[in-house]
Amino acid sequence: MPKVNFHVHCGDKERPWRQVIPFPARLRHVIGIPGFSQLIVLLFGWLKALDVSEIMVFTGFVLMLLLGLLVFRRHQLALIETAKAQHALFHDAREKFLQIKKALELRDSTQNEGKLGYQLYLEAQVKAFNDRVANNIADCFSHILGHEGTHCVIRLARIHGGEEVYDTVAHSGHQLYVTAARSFHMDRRRRDVTGPPIKAKEGIAKRLVDKKLMGVEVINNKKAAEKEGIWKMRPSDAFKDAKREIAASICSYLNGTKHMVGMLFITSESRYFTGKHAMYLAGFADFLGILYPEIFQRGLISQEYSGNIELGGDRSVEHG
Repeated sequence: MPKVNFHVHCGDKERPWRQVIPFPARLRHVIGIPGFSQLIVLLFGWLKALDVSEIMVFTGFVLMLLLGLLVFRRHQLALIETAKAQHALFHDAREKFLQIKKALELRDSTQNEGKLGYQLYLEAQVKAFNDRVANNIADCFSHILGHEGTHCVIRLARIHGGEEVYDTVAHSGHQLYVTAARSFHMDRRRRDVTGPPIKAKEGIAKRLVDKKLMGVEVINNKKAAEKEGIWKMRPSDAFKDAKREIAASICSYLNGTKHMVGMLFITSESRYFTGKHAMYLAGFADFLGILYPEIFQRGLISQEYSGNIELGGDRSVEHG
């Protein structure tokens, strides 16, 4: 009989799910309950001299019970794995963010000759933060969907022409959004088809701003979205790891005004990846909206984009 009160050590990779998984979903019960039921059917059939057709009917009910328990077990394990992935996201983000702050303190307390080394270390910590966040968010959605072909991309704001980062989205449109991180298992060929950054006044960025930076954009058909001005097809859209996408704005407030400091994308090959998953993404984007402005304001992310890109021209949402 399970304990009424117990402690779950969330750092343990195996034990937690054994403690919290419901009784009917435990493997020994998934096998034992139908197995015992089938023995009862056979014994009852022998004692009562049931014919074969009657035994087959009862056996069919037992098999349905087994199937139901297996589905229930899979669902429960997916919930637990999703919760573990969410915990990993918040835990790792906290730890990496603290490492970034420590690296910043080391850089600022060092004399000029040592600053470059600490600056490089600082940039490495920021990159590690971005990569870990993207991978953990992808893991969450992989467990939610039960599909490994689910990925995450983070794009962050850069400025063009020396304008302040928080003043470009709603006003001049000189904001550019470049890829800061992708989850680890996206198609590696994307590196060979890297396109220009997303511009604030075009495509998905403009769409999110036009919607007052509220909600998310669900892209199930990219060709149709392109006709509506929401998307522009790129060579990278031929890769199957981004057949469907959901995009959310990463927002912050400055002087009472909402600004988009980045965008969060989830892509998936799964046909079950639909708008019902939008709320998960919105929650993760709000969480990042707390951390990234702090990183921007501390100057931990390079805000200047030096690429020779003509403003107001082509738009890209590919994940190069």
